[in-house]
Amino acid sequence: MQVILHGEVYWESRILPTINSGDTTLFFERINEQANKPYLVFLHEGLGCVDLWGGFPQQLCEATGYPGVVFDRVGHGKSSASQQAYTQNYLHKCALYELPLLLSKVVGDRPYILIGHSDGGSIALIAASENAPNIKGVVTLAAHTMVEKETVEGVNNALEAYRVGKLQKLFDLHGQHTETLFFNWANRWLSPDFISWNIEYLLSAIKVPVLAIQGGADVYGTEKQVEPIEQANPTLNTVKVIPRCGHNPHTECNVLVMDLIGGFLERI
Repeated sequence: MQVILHGEVYWESRILPTINSGDTTLFFERINEQANKPYLVFLHEGLGCVDLWGGFPQQLCEATGYPGVVFDRVGHGKSSASQQAYTQNYLHKCALYELPLLLSKVVGDRPYILIGHSDGGSIALIAASENAPNIKGVVTLAAHTMVEKETVEGVNNALEAYRVGKLQKLFDLHGQHTETLFFNWANRWLSPDFISWNIEYLLSAIKVPVLAIQGGADVYGTEKQVEPIEQANPTLNTVKVIPRCGHNPHTECNVLVMDLIGGFLERI
């Protein structure tokens, strides 16, 4: 941060909270960490980061009395750069390597609940299917369980917006990572071999309750995205489709989403 004192310019250094393992550095922030309840672990969207959540994690933790952790995945925000193009299993890599690294270093042996938006919701579901002993539940916001034509159209529209300079905010969030991150994401979802990507097969392995929230006007997917979640365990899982809500239910329909998640946390 730039500081000006008596006309002189100085740079104030700030040590960021990070986890380091080999070439991987993950930036994270804790919320309400003294609360004696399971951690809420927030997993951001495909082009997201800690800052793009806005005030939602803090708001939810304060309203429910839960502690929270938000972090930037590799290639996002203040974490280390991605070293390779996304593969068919890039979301599995996040779920089975990056997330466990964060949990082991930050959450430890405390119980936790995963809250994931978009790509983060898919990562939460993949991770939950491993049935780690301390996971207590999952909340998804516009998670992907399959690739629909709406998904491809949505990514194509985002690609066009990027090319004409309408997504400049991404540079403020990701800095020098931005171009690599954007094209890793767009190229993977638009790749012909990714049309077959699907995680329905693992949903029945999840043994903890899931609350799946989907916007009825989501440009990246329809209610078909959450139907397999409900079908996988109708007695345990809850699905809510919000009419006229888009891809960001936690900001577009904040009060309703806060109530839904609050009720879910009380039940589990």
